[in-house]
Amino acid sequence: MSRVDVAQAAFKLVLTSHEAGALVNRDPKTVAGLCELGVIRASRDRAGGRWRIPRSSIDEWIASGQPMAVA
Repeated sequence: MSRVDVAQAAFKLVLTSHEAGALVNRDPKTVAGLCELGVIRASRDRAGGRWRIPRSSIDEWIASGQPMAVA
């Protein structure tokens, strides 16, 4: 796994779970789990593929004060 350039990811409109995790200082698996549960609005590019997370969805999740971990 390569390191994520957080500064570059901050300006993207659609993020992977690795990029979103780097932005919110969480493990990408945690972000993916929250996507799977529907806590973070996201879609997959194909069945079992990478999560595509709109940046606005991450912003809404942070603003809502939702838990930042999978329960």
